[in-house]
Amino acid sequence: MRREDDRIGVIANRVRRNTLVYQTLIRFLQTLGIPIVATIRDSQNYVRAAELGLGVHEMKSYIAREDVEHWVPLVEWLDKPKARSEEPGSIAPAAAVAG
Repeated sequence: MRREDDRIGVIANRVRRNTLVYQTLIRFLQTLGIPIVATIRDSQNYVRAAELGLGVHEMKSYIAREDVEHWVPLVEWLDKPKARSEEPGSIAPAAAVAG
């Protein structure tokens, strides 16, 4: 990666949260210390949006509200600068180590 902010995170795409596969993915990523930044549900709104040449954000809010809400954590994560404790060679705050 060549970005100054070399964070890594996973976007779980077309997910059904109530499945064993999703729970297994969560446990696996936790063992690696990789956060799931966002979980984008398996929704027909993406199919409809593609057919219309739109994004879900451009669809009528009463139709795609739930899908749009799932994008909020991703946008917030992308906007958030890397924390000092994530920098290579930095020492984690005592509270984080103890907690």
